[in-house]
Amino acid sequence: MLNGEPVAALITSVFSYMLFFVVIVDFKSERISKGLFLISFGIIYNIFYSVLFLEFFGKDVVVGDLKIATELFASIAIFSCAGAGGSLIAIHSDKSSTDRDDVLISQTVIDRTEGMLEMRRSLEILHKKLSAICIVGSLIAVVFFYSF
Repeated sequence: MLNGEPVAALITSVFSYMLFFVVIVDFKSERISKGLFLISFGIIYNIFYSVLFLEFFGKDVVVGDLKIATELFASIAIFSCAGAGGSLIAIHSDKSSTDRDDVLISQTVIDRTEGMLEMRRSLEILHKKLSAICIVGSLIAVVFFYSF
């Protein structure tokens, strides 16, 4: 069962980790340096979090569900930082590689105005036909119900 100050410390550390993670992700810098910083933050946070949490509360307090929760959070912290940082580094390396595919940008303007106008006319005709069918169907239903 989870109770007391260690649980409050666990919740506080989760929120502080999320705050630092968001600050690092939103920080304006190059992708490669941000990716390396995220990976480093995850490793350092994982090491210090586990050591300091056990040292502060003692190994006899951090047992059972609390130990599982702290280990799970430490794993989530390092994997999320490694994943985000690795993705940023991969994007940087893809943009700077020599064998990447160049995207061709067409200089011609494609104008589909005539096609759109024709489609609109067709939809108006279909709308009129559907309205006529609904009116005729309503009249048939009214005549049918009043005949009985």
